[in-house]
Amino acid sequence: MPMKRLQRLNNFKRNQTHPNLRPRDAASLVIVDLETPSYPRVLMGRRHPKQDFMPDKFVFPGGGVIPSDSRLCVPDDLNPADCNRLLKDMKGRSSPARARGLALCAIRETFEETGFLVGRRCAHPQKTRSPVWCKYFAAGITPDLSSLTFIARAITPPRRTRRYDTRFFLASREQIVTNIGDGDGEFVETHWIAIEDSDQYDLHPMTRTILDDVAALIDPGSGIIRTAPVPYYFMRNGIFRRQLIEA
Repeated sequence: MPMKRLQRLNNFKRNQTHPNLRPRDAASLVIVDLETPSYPRVLMGRRHPKQDFMPDKFVFPGGGVIPSDSRLCVPDDLNPADCNRLLKDMKGRSSPARARGLALCAIRETFEETGFLVGRRCAHPQKTRSPVWCKYFAAGITPDLSSLTFIARAITPPRRTRRYDTRFFLASREQIVTNIGDGDGEFVETHWIAIEDSDQYDLHPMTRTILDDVAALIDPGSGIIRTAPVPYYFMRNGIFRRQLIEA
């Protein structure tokens, strides 16, 4: 299966004529509904057709890290093993704060794009100067990083319109506390899509690859998410590679 995923990525025709860019830290949240373990569904949105990056494609909520993501202090931290995995081959100056910032970015972007607040209720809303996080905390929610699982990493190939060093996190639908609005308009529609029906939707090959990795983690009988090394996708010498990040 990993070889099939790499073949899919390497066979995809992409325009790589743009000026080369340094990848920007980014994160996505894969929220999985396991009410029927043999038929798992994930939350996905269709990007606006006028977007420069992956227009009209169905993707997971996510986006680039902003400074306040790494500066925010939250009571529930990442699993230590996941923090260690996130620090491995981290470009630039690595730190646990940057690792936490990636997970917080995934939660914030999900809120911005879909209106879904992932976390847990708290009695005393946290204070921050960040406008987006102010709206999040105003709902009486705090992020629970311990409930997220780091499941994949992918770097956009060189000479694309945009480049991201994206970390993918997994959360259960049960971690959604509430919904506020329909998001910021980056998604023109949002759906819970069954993994086995995902061929019916317009997905980028990398998105489909991450979906395959998610499906491989789910026990179809019990719905238990198994622990496994984290796949890391990147292009070297014009060829996509897949490495496994151990704890």
